[in-house]
Amino acid sequence: MKLYHFTAISHMKAIMSEGLTKGEMPVSATRSVNAVNFTTDKTGVGHGLCRAKFATPGFLSRKGHSLGVRDQVPMFADKHKVRITVDLDRSRVTRWMRWAKSNVEPSAMTALIASGGGTAKARTWYFANRPICPTEFEDVEVRQDGRWVDILDYEGPLTETITDKVLMDGYAHWGRRLLTGLPKELGARLENLIEHQDYIEPIQSRCCGRSDMARGGSSV
Repeated sequence: MKLYHFTAISHMKAIMSEGLTKGEMPVSATRSVNAVNFTTDKTGVGHGLCRAKFATPGFLSRKGHSLGVRDQVPMFADKHKVRITVDLDRSRVTRWMRWAKSNVEPSAMTALIASGGGTAKARTWYFANRPICPTEFEDVEVRQDGRWVDILDYEGPLTETITDKVLMDGYAHWGRRLLTGLPKELGARLENLIEHQDYIEPIQSRCCGRSDMARGGSSV
């Protein structure tokens, strides 16, 4: 059975060494179990996979998380960056929709389907409870310049790419609080971007008010 696993480039060093061993599969609003997630949809589009971005204050609040004074603002990795193709015996994977009806809280299941692109997308989801070894990978591809290339031909770093837009969107929500714990190179880039008010203003008006920026946070 041909299946696809999408993941972040920053996870690839461990994956190529250990295989696919980890994955979050929510069973309620606050609890997840470990499983390796797959889809039969090779595009990966519309499944609710994260793009690289900083968590917002609103997201952390809904999850019941709070940041300490010196804690760095959490960031989501780009789960669209890498596509791993495998061909597994059907007996090794479980269809998520069928399993979820008995194992996932109804409200959580409804939310997962909605955020994951709807019922049609959810019907393509499968998972494995056992690790998938690197020798079982048929293809490992990385998205580069809008197309999929073999990981051996990939010319970028095996780290998350933090664009200026990602930094400024984070700043729009957190203000200078975003600098706390930020790596030195990213902090310097952000300081430089902050000086360019012509770029900040449109994001500021879209994401939060002037008073929020002054306080270093937002009501989002």
